[in-house]
This record gives sequence, structure tokens and C-alpha cells, in this order.
Amino acid sequence: MSVSQPNKKAHRLLVSLRMQARECKRRFIVLSLVLVLPVAFWASTYYTVGEDPTPIKIHTYSGIEEITVPARESWPTKIGLMGIAWAVGVAAFYTMTGSIHKDKRLVLCGYRSWQILGARLILLMGIALLVSIIPLILFVPTIAPLHPELVWLASFLVGLIAVEIGLFIGTLIPRPTEGVLVLVALFGIGMSLPGTAAHFFPTYPANQLLYAGVFAKNPLILPFVWHALLIISFVAILSIALWSYRVRIWRW
Repeated sequence: MSVSQPNKKAHRLLVSLRMQARECKRRFIVLSLVLVLPVAFWASTYYTVGEDPTPIKIHTYSGIEEITVPARESWPTKIGLMGIAWAVGVAAFYTMTGSIHKDKRLVLCGYRSWQILGARLILLMGIALLVSIIPLILFVPTIAPLHPELVWLASFLVGLIAVEIGLFIGTLIPRPTEGVLVLVALFGIGMSLPGTAAHFFPTYPANQLLYAGVFAKNPLILPFVWHALLIISFVAILSIALWSYRVRIWRW
């Protein structure tokens, strides 16, 4: 019995998704450590930073407001979000590194590029969704955010941004050690950027959304959501273009 074309495409997408899941399962210990390290770093920072008042700016519908909060609630909040980005970015990187040759073989077997990359994105979006719950578990009992739903939204958006960054770095530098070092340097720089320079870092809209969700009574939401989606789309286009070029089968 012949298989209809739509069923055949769905079957290939499912097979590709299973292959990506097996690859993540094979790296389960490494990915678990990647997830545990930011949590440990956040906990050590939260319980060692003092109560010194720290001024921060939050965006509300009334404009930009400057408030003063304890250092324990400002700096660890930013670290927690950047830790989520790093963990998801490294997970995305590991799904890409070393997979170029496997992807080429799948293309030779008749798989379409969208079936391979689509399965990878579905898996990574699921990982980002699961990881986005961690800040709620950490922040709600410790910092007591005014809008927990915005904490989750900021965590999910930063995870999606990190997915595209991880895929791009994994395609550009398909070597585990060098690629992870680049991600460590990138997100380390993101944590330390001051003032206006921080506005140009990819995680900026998610960070502002997180601060608004934690501290603002009337938070500004949509501009930062659109900004984050724009960054996700831009980096995704770069990743897809570079990946498509790398897996292209050249016929001479």
C-alpha cells in the first residue's frame, strides 16, 4: 500500500524528531549539568548578596520609573534569566554540533531541510518551555514578583532567543569546546554590559519584561514582546540560511 504524500512528510518529520530526542538523551548528563550550574550560581548569588539598596529602571505604561530595591532582588534576578538563556543556548548548540554530516545523510535519503530543522526546533521549543518554569519555582517564594505570569513569559522568550543563538553558533562553530566557550563568553558579556550598551544585547527585551513583571504595578508588555519576537526572527533567518548552506549537497 502506497503512503500518501502528506503522511510521508509527517512520518519523516516524526522520525527526525525521534532522532533529535535520542541525541539529547545521549547527552542527558551533560545537559543536566548545564541546567544545574545556573541554578547553583543563582542560589550562591542570592544568599550572599547583601540588602544594599540598588536603583533600577522599570518600564510601565506611565513611562520609565526608577525604583530602589535590595541588591538581593535585582542582580540575582538578571543572573537567573541569563542562566536560563545560557542553559537553553547550550542545549540548542549540542543538538547542532556534530550533526551536520548526519543532516547531510538525511538530505541524501530524501528528507527536506524543513523536516530536519523543524523537528529540531520543536524539540528545543519544548525544552525552552520546560526550563521557563524554573524561574517561577525560584522567584515566587524568594522575590515574590508582582506578576508571576510575566516572569514565565520573559523566561520563555529568552529561551527562544537562546535557541536561535545556540543553533547559529552550533552551525558556525561545530566543535564542542570552542562553541561552548563562545556561548559562555557571549552570555557572560551580556550579564556585565552597563547602561545603554545593554540595549543592544539580544536578551534585553526579555530582561526588561522580567524586571517589569517582578517590580512594576502597571508593567509595559507588548513593545518588549514584539522586540523579542523580532530578534528571534532575525537570528532564526541567519541560522536557517547558514545551516541550509552547510547541509547543501553540491553536485559536480
